[in-house]
Amino acid sequence: MEMWANIPSDILLSIVKRLILANDLVAAAAVCKSWRSTVHLFRNVKTSPDIPLLMLAERSKFGLYSNKGNNKRGFFSLLDRKTYYMNLPQTNRQRCHGVGFGWILTLGLDLQIKLINPFSKRLVNLPPETAFVEPMYPYHCKPKKIRRIAIHKAVVSSNPWNSEAQHYNPNCVVMMIYGEYGFLTFTRSGHEAWIDVVMPSYVRRCPFSDIIYCRNRFYAVNAHYDVIACSIDDRDVSIVTHVAYIPSYLDMLSTKYLVELSGELLMICRSYSYDRTIHPETMTRSFEVLKLIKDEETGYEFVKIESLDDHALFVGQSASFSLSASNMNGCEGNCIYFTDDYSLNYTEKRGSGSDMGVYNFEDKKIEPFYSGQSLSYFSSPIWYI
Repeated sequence: MEMWANIPSDILLSIVKRLILANDLVAAAAVCKSWRSTVHLFRNVKTSPDIPLLMLAERSKFGLYSNKGNNKRGFFSLLDRKTYYMNLPQTNRQRCHGVGFGWILTLGLDLQIKLINPFSKRLVNLPPETAFVEPMYPYHCKPKKIRRIAIHKAVVSSNPWNSEAQHYNPNCVVMMIYGEYGFLTFTRSGHEAWIDVVMPSYVRRCPFSDIIYCRNRFYAVNAHYDVIACSIDDRDVSIVTHVAYIPSYLDMLSTKYLVELSGELLMICRSYSYDRTIHPETMTRSFEVLKLIKDEETGYEFVKIESLDDHALFVGQSASFSLSASNMNGCEGNCIYFTDDYSLNYTEKRGSGSDMGVYNFEDKKIEPFYSGQSLSYFSSPIWYI
């Protein structure tokens, strides 16, 4: 024990920085007093993993599904291809969405909405689902279905927790796509209600498919090929501007995502094959990526790009993000990593979660990155970083 206690502080800090999950930090803190002090200091700063993790669907001890749920959640690492388990009772029977900055938004059968950080175990309460302005659910919609359809996507503008003040960050705006018709709504930590984003008359009223926080504004794309930008001022007034139209030649049935790459806004179009005899496991067929550029005549427009260079994109039920493959994080460059977020898959007999893989931009092939099976009737695997 003395040998471990006498490790130089700089080497010890380097060791602690390489730990992936909070459980690893707990184990390190149990080694000795000097390790515990280092881990305590580091946990006040570290609030998210350094590598992309796939948060697996909840599973029971004896099968894929359980009415009682499970307090343990598995996190699959792309770096070492291992699954790490963490005790997270806060996610038991919850629908989960990765929102960025190491936080996960949850919605349970009690219709309470919360933000949880699996690393620090901190919890931030948000207004409940019952505080939505216009959810427009089907008639007599039960909590089980509300849990599954109420929230389509959620993102945050900044870290929801202020580490210096040891308090939630009142400047953090949480925005989401909600309800049967995919409207935009937002709130802040400490608020009691959700506030709908008011669209100008020239933006057609239709469901939004994705949102992202980029360049100090929220960006969203809807089903009618509109991309809008939204700023929230100090009075919680939303200011919406139209940015660009999506090219009409794109697949109308494709899922659209927005992601930031090196300060630029990209749009990803995910096309599907609905013939299960051809694609029995993976419905996703192909991807197209477009970049928003400035045009002197039309303002802004999206143009198709053919390569992501050494970058990888991550899309699915969580907030989309990009990483450089040169940072030794386990991902491959010029690829798109995707999880299953096709809503109708939840109604399948075995649940949702099989449509996952990695799309290589160069050879246009799709390969699996996770060899196991992780299915759910209400919350399939999500990206967490």
